Amino acid sequence: MPILQPKQLTERYQQLKSSRSNWETNWQESADYHMPNKATVNVRRTSGDKRGIMLLDNTGMVSLQQLAGSLQSFVTNPSVHFFKLATGDDELNRQDDIRKWLQDSTERMHNVLNNSNFHTEVHETYLNLCLFGTAPLFILEDDEEVVRFGAKVINDLVIAEDSKHRINQVFRMFEFNAAQLVEEFGEENVGRDVHQCWKKGDNKKFKVYHGVYPDDVSGSGKWISQHILDDGSIQLRIAAFNEFPFVVPRWTKMPEEIYGRSPAMTSLPEMKTLNKMMEITLRGAQKVIDPPLQAEDDGSPLQIRTRPGGINYRRPGSAPITPIFNDSRVDFGFQILEEGRKRVRQAFFVDQLNLQQGPQMTATEVNARLQEAARLMGPVIGRLQSEFLDPLIDRVFNIMQRRGLFLDAPDILAEKDLDIQFTSLVFQAQRASVINNTLEFGNALAPFAQADPSILDLINGDGLVRVLHNGIGAPEEILRDVAEVEGIRDARQQAQEEAIQQQQEAAQSANMKDQAQALKAVR
Repeated sequence: MPILQPKQLTERYQQLKSSRSNWETNWQESADYHMPNKATVNVRRTSGDKRGIMLLDNTGMVSLQQLAGSLQSFVTNPSVHFFKLATGDDELNRQDDIRKWLQDSTERMHNVLNNSNFHTEVHETYLNLCLFGTAPLFILEDDEEVVRFGAKVINDLVIAEDSKHRINQVFRMFEFNAAQLVEEFGEENVGRDVHQCWKKGDNKKFKVYHGVYPDDVSGSGKWISQHILDDGSIQLRIAAFNEFPFVVPRWTKMPEEIYGRSPAMTSLPEMKTLNKMMEITLRGAQKVIDPPLQAEDDGSPLQIRTRPGGINYRRPGSAPITPIFNDSRVDFGFQILEEGRKRVRQAFFVDQLNLQQGPQMTATEVNARLQEAARLMGPVIGRLQSEFLDPLIDRVFNIMQRRGLFLDAPDILAEKDLDIQFTSLVFQAQRASVINNTLEFGNALAPFAQADPSILDLINGDGLVRVLHNGIGAPEEILRDVAEVEGIRDARQQAQEEAIQQQQEAAQSANMKDQAQALKAVR
């Protein structure tokens, strides 16, 4: 699309925002019952105010946090490498110089991510994804940390798709005070009103509109980034990105919709029911513990005392003071509540992802649990890969490459597009079938190999090791270089040949000695 005029950009934002009113109601309700701290979609709140005081059951809140934590642990675990670079050509990947460069580049990328605010912001992204179903993450180049990330809540951010249903436009609105505007955009670019507020030290806040969209006119393949002041008369900054700086994963999406749907939306009806049922059950429990009393209107001369040890007097012949409710089944209400909580936890995959259940779980049981979780969340993981991980790693790689943070690549890679292979737990679980099939093949082959060892000639030992190594996701460091392996095998073969030659020479010498002794005996 062509470069927008300031008024056009603000109008584009308002147009896209007005078309999502139904979503805003859905997001607000989801946050009310699952994460009140983020319940500011339709309701503006002041900093530090009490939120969620009407929420009587926190099952949704706890389940959402568990799912977000599990995603960070299983998909982008900060303690392990969750991806590695490859060429897409197995033969090429095995060449020592290429393999070392790929391994070194992968290590450098993980170091950059770990030294940035990535893992802090990605946790917020997972929370937003599980809550709202759409979770924008801003990726900026940074002078100090190479890259800097910013998780954005969907409240003041709107998106648009291209013809292939890929998000290619993001418009957002945020507020800065005068000092922040001057610091970010420069004193000469903020306009007279902002400049005067800055000079006076006024803390007044100004709305800023930011739009990122493709530059389709010039054919540069870049992305236009514009910052506009609230009234649309001042353009604070216009720049260009080489890659789309936003990644916007969606949990799941209907074909005719742009915004995603979340587990919180799935469990919302149940959470509303739980909250109401908890209110009713607590009221019933209160009546059982401190029941209302009934007495004849003239049966007691004094006010009824309900405190412990209180003494009540009644007139002779009057009925005793008794509770109105003495047979209430409060436990039945709690049974219903537990059934509702179970359905909420199912919506957030809590049971499938909670590997802490049962401290006696073996490694096999853990792998089985992971495989089950990977099967249930397969579509979500696939969408995370295409809409979140792939563009994120591409963006980080390109930033590092432009800044010369990689070693010189082998010449053959100049014409190759690199692939990304994910190695975190959930992706390993998805590849576990390869390991299982390989092991089953070995078990099935074993009795036949005992009867006829020659059939093992069909087995490619090096290929078997690589299949197991890649399937398990073991570190690259444990495999020797191809040249080193060939050197070890050549040395072993040479040692074997020398040993055979020594044996032959020894046998020949012994034979000659025996012949000499035999001739001597004949003489």
